[in-house]
Amino acid sequence: MFNNTKLDRARKRSSATPDAPMSLKSRRFSLEIEKCILCDSETPKSDIRNTMTMNIDRRLNECARTLNNGKLLATLSGGDAVAQELKYHKNCLSSLYYREKAHLSFLDDQEKCDSLETEVYPLVFSELVTFIVESKSTATDPLVFCLAYRIKMFKQRLEQFEVSPLMSTVHSTMIKDRLLAEIPGIEAHESGQENCSSFQERYWARVIKSF
Repeated sequence: MFNNTKLDRARKRSSATPDAPMSLKSRRFSLEIEKCILCDSETPKSDIRNTMTMNIDRRLNECARTLNNGKLLATLSGGDAVAQELKYHKNCLSSLYYREKAHLSFLDDQEKCDSLETEVYPLVFSELVTFIVESKSTATDPLVFCLAYRIKMFKQRLEQFEVSPLMSTVHSTMIKDRLLAEIPGIEAHESGQENCSSFQERYWARVIKSF
């Protein structure tokens, strides 16, 4: 009887022993999984970094505001990244910095372009007005100015000042209206699908083709 009891106990211990290491291993593995705040993916603790300095916290906030990243801003609103023990992948942080740099570069280029256009547009328009007025004063034949051709000249002149025609906005109607307002005696006429301008004292049907 005694031997049978010891044997039963030994069998029970033997059957329970293999499960213990697996349970510990599973629990230890689950504790080592962390989530990256930038990509939201779960990853082993060994592949992720802790936010250890306030400089990283500052840069995370700067990037979140620059890129208007609502999700990251919401996370950072809970306190500084160090205190929250936020985790990140090294590549995700580098990608965030790169996106911020690219965005700021785009804004800077756009600002320069807008500033250049603001300075150049009045100059180029005044040159166009001068060209039309001087052409009238020296011409012996009636003058007709085809709007499409003048717009083409306007854009080409902008390009000489390094204002890209793709970035610039040149509205034909706006140019026509400004020419009518700036030059005394000029009026607009239409012939077919072409818009032309001529001076009031000389009106004729001849139209210079646009090209």
